[in-house]
Formats: sequence, C-alpha cells, structure tokens
Amino acid sequence: MFEWVTEHVPCMISFASNPAYVGLSLASIILAAFIFLKFRAEQRSLKRKVIFAYGFFSLLVFPLMLFLYTMACSSNPLACHAMGSLEIATILIPGTLVVSLAAGVVGIPCLFIFSTKSRRVTGREARWVQRQARRMGIRTPQLYVIDDARPQAFSFSSVLSAVFISLGAMELLSKKEREAVLIHELGHIRSGASSLKFSALLLKLATPVSAKAFHSTLSTEEKNADDLAAAVQGTRKYLNSAKKKFDAFA
Repeated sequence: MFEWVTEHVPCMISFASNPAYVGLSLASIILAAFIFLKFRAEQRSLKRKVIFAYGFFSLLVFPLMLFLYTMACSSNPLACHAMGSLEIATILIPGTLVVSLAAGVVGIPCLFIFSTKSRRVTGREARWVQRQARRMGIRTPQLYVIDDARPQAFSFSSVLSAVFISLGAMELLSKKEREAVLIHELGHIRSGASSLKFSALLLKLATPVSAKAFHSTLSTEEKNADDLAAAVQGTRKYLNSAKKKFDAFA
C-alpha cells in the first residue's frame, strides 16, 4: 500500500494543484449535498428515489473517477491535455452514472447470485412463488436457497428479479410461515422496494448519513409488505411467528 502511494504521489500533487480538477470535484460534492438536502425535504415516488440514489452516488464518486483519469493521463499526457475541463466532465459524469447503474442493477445482483453458496429452487416452492407472482401481476422472480444456517430472506428487483431464503429459514419455519415470508418479499418486488433497499445499502456503504434519507420510506414499505402477506393469508399469525423466530437468531 505504501509503495502504491509513493508511486502515485506525483499524480496526487498534479491533481491537487490543478484548479480545474479541484473545482470540478468541489462542484460535484456540493451538487451531491444539494440533491441530498432537496431530496430529504420532498416526498417522491420509489422510482424517483432509486434514481436519486444512483445520481447522488455518482456525484460522490466523481472526484475519485477524475483522479483515476489523471492517473491514466500520466501514460498519455498529450491526449489528456487536449481536452478541456468541460469536455472531461461531460464524459466522466455520465460515465460514472452508467457504471453505477450497471453495477447496481445488473452487476452486483448477478455477482451475489454466483458468488454465494446458493442454489436455484425449481420444485414445489418455486411453482408456488410463480402462482403468487401471477396473482400480483409481476414477472416471476427466481427463487434461491442460500446455504446459511441463519434464518434470513431478501429479494432483488432489477433486470434479474430474485427471492432469496436461507437454508436455516427453510428448516426453522413452518410451511405457512415460509409462505408468509415469501409473500412479503414478493410485495417488495411488486412495489419496487427491493431496488430501493439495495440503493439504500449502496449509499450506506458510501456515506452512512445519506442512507437515513430512506429510513421512513423503507419503514413504510416494510409495513406494506407485512400488510400484503396478512391480506393474502387472511391472518398475521404466520408472519408474526416467523418474525419472532428470525429475531431469536438476531
């Protein structure tokens, strides 16, 4: 690590001494702060909040992308100096947004599926999920069982929609309790809350404070998903008992 820092000290000095790069970086951070404050003051739809999350994240990481650009310029300075600051920003800001969206919507969910010890379920549970998805009017998500003793369940909703439930939850919960949990996750997919929850996680990793902007919305979405499970089953008994079992392992 020390060697890497020592090697790139000239790039860091060049970056910090370039008024255009410093100005673009500060402008990006200030704009991100403005968007964050405006977002907190207004009520927006889930789709708009997801767009906000990736836009905000892109503005935050733009200075890093700009620094990486200066590092690349060290190998071809003539090509870089031929571009003005406005041209650089015009290329890097949309590029950062595209990379963020590609990673969040496609890359990371796919990486999670293939990197975790999970297997796709194609039996009775998968057919049950398919029936419920059709009733809700949503595309049938893939169902995966994670090889984990801890009881947990969550979902992704993007290009690839999927519901995950751990082996521990499969063994701990009764049939009706599992169904209540799966309906809850399908509710998140139907409302788009799965994308919002993932976006909140992405922001939490980048700036923990910014994730608080999603707290009230996520709480409301959790309640809506609970209400859906209770409405489909005609009772909250199974969902509540499943939650108690989950909490016992927390």
